[in-house]
Amino acid sequence: MEDSIQFILSNPEMLQSITALSHEGDPHYSTDYINTAKKSLAREMRLNYLGQNVYRVLYYNEFGQVYSSSNAQTGRIVESFDLTKIPYITSTNKKPGKNILVAPHTDNWGYSEKPMVYSVVKKIHGENLGYLEVQNKQDHGMNMTDIPQGFFVTILLNGKDILFTNATDSDFVKYQTSMAASGNSAIENSYQGDRKRTVISRDKKRDVCIVVSCSEEIALLSYLKLSPVFIGSILLFIICSILLLLLVIRRFLRPLSLIQGMIEQTSLETIPDLELHYHNYDSEEFVHIQKAYIRMAQRLREAISKENSAEFLRLQAQFDMLQAQVNPHFIYNVLNIISAQAVAENSEEICDTCSELAEMLRYSTDTTERYVPLKKEIEGLEHYIYLLQARWQDKIVFEISIVEDMQSILVPKMFLQQLIENCVSHAFTQIKDIREVVVKGHINEEGYYILEVFDNGVGFSEESLVQLQKAFDRVKGKLKNLDHNIEDKIGGMGLKNAYARLYILYGTYMHMYIGNNEKGSAFIKVIFRKSLDDSKIHD
Repeated sequence: MEDSIQFILSNPEMLQSITALSHEGDPHYSTDYINTAKKSLAREMRLNYLGQNVYRVLYYNEFGQVYSSSNAQTGRIVESFDLTKIPYITSTNKKPGKNILVAPHTDNWGYSEKPMVYSVVKKIHGENLGYLEVQNKQDHGMNMTDIPQGFFVTILLNGKDILFTNATDSDFVKYQTSMAASGNSAIENSYQGDRKRTVISRDKKRDVCIVVSCSEEIALLSYLKLSPVFIGSILLFIICSILLLLLVIRRFLRPLSLIQGMIEQTSLETIPDLELHYHNYDSEEFVHIQKAYIRMAQRLREAISKENSAEFLRLQAQFDMLQAQVNPHFIYNVLNIISAQAVAENSEEICDTCSELAEMLRYSTDTTERYVPLKKEIEGLEHYIYLLQARWQDKIVFEISIVEDMQSILVPKMFLQQLIENCVSHAFTQIKDIREVVVKGHINEEGYYILEVFDNGVGFSEESLVQLQKAFDRVKGKLKNLDHNIEDKIGGMGLKNAYARLYILYGTYMHMYIGNNEKGSAFIKVIFRKSLDDSKIHD
């Protein structure tokens, strides 16, 4: 019974679903997220393994949700319940994380049949994570024909509740209960004139007590019969144990050596080309270890591939912006010379322009960071905006409005410059009035980060929108298929490159939308999932 509980708590998918259900009613978690967890848990609870050797396995929580395993003998369960009316919930709540054995009681979970059952119940440690209960019928695994004649066995729970007995005399059961309460492990006394020998075994962890009683005559006969057999059995057991130990050691060493060899061959340099093969092991434990290792290696391989893809896109964006492999130090030196000449001629405007260009180049060529907080990205963008205003003078206006709570989210370096450059390069080709570019960031009612860039230009053509959406879909497909050579597939400094770098950073937690507003001008909207943190940066 405890194995069923341990199986559920060691199953990552089931544990993740249980954790999700604890957020029922929390506005930070969407209804689709909760419903997906419910379907997943209901499916996992119907696993054949959970229904083996037990009557029923249940999960229920404080929100009135209940899920049950199913087999031929259990049938339907009730659809609603009152947690406060379950008699053993109070004692279970006092020992969170502990398995609590419950004495035989009527099964109140059954819709039609309500047999007598005994249970193991555990309150899952954590806030609102609910309860796991495994039931067995009262007569399950307790066959009185297996007990030798003349021996009376009573199993007590909590020192008083009768879990099982083969004694038909209720007074004798009370006698055995009193013997258990005495605290002794072996007792010789009289019951109704007959000499009795009673042996008591206690399991303090589960609070279970087993009381076995028989007459002195039966105890003596059993001892005389068992003494030679017992000694011979001990010797035979020792010999068999040694042979079995040698066999087990031999069987274990070979799989261990194979797994050790696989692990020793694994490194960051070799894992992309490492051949992962499944070996047939007799031990199920080694099969699980092998599967866990292969899954780990596959995740490492995917992570390395994503890292390589992100690194290439970062370098590509940097080199496409510079348009040549020019030594940045040379550019800085030239700018310093121009700035010095401007100071000598009292031209502060040229000096400021050179300074802003140097700062923009310094930000764009810094290779120590590939992802930066949005606040730092905007600071770098302001240098680029200064240069655009120096070129267009009062014919272009920029507005940047980002709420404080969004300043710390991570974005690909220079991706905002790519979005602004798209506006300047394409939206204003036929505009003679003042050009306007707006960058806004806010959090919507559902808790998602919204980043928008829009202008008052001519907007996207229908053909351009279709082509861009197809390009986004191709980028997503190629990034998911990590066997492709991304270096040959994604290029340019435009929206496609920005989308690719955002997708590598956030995966399916990010969506980019492009289109035209009611006035016909273009907009670009990027939506981030608010609950994403730095530790879950990749999909």
